[in-house]
Amino acid sequence: ENHTFISYSDYAAYVRRNARWVVQIAELMKEQSCFVMLNAELLGGDEGLIALLRKAGYKVRAVK
Repeated sequence: ENHTFISYSDYAAYVRRNARWVVQIAELMKEQSCFVMLNAELLGGDEGLIALLRKAGYKVRAVK
């Protein structure tokens, strides 16, 4: 069974959740420096948190 693709309803839920997370993360970063660790499913794609944070003007980088 191929689990690579998700349903549209799951994708829509991820997009809504990511939009909420960007607002919450931005509010936290206004108060102080933050380290945010997330599941990989939240990060990628045009509606992922990395892209959304960059669109909002934040610099996003990986920590090694």
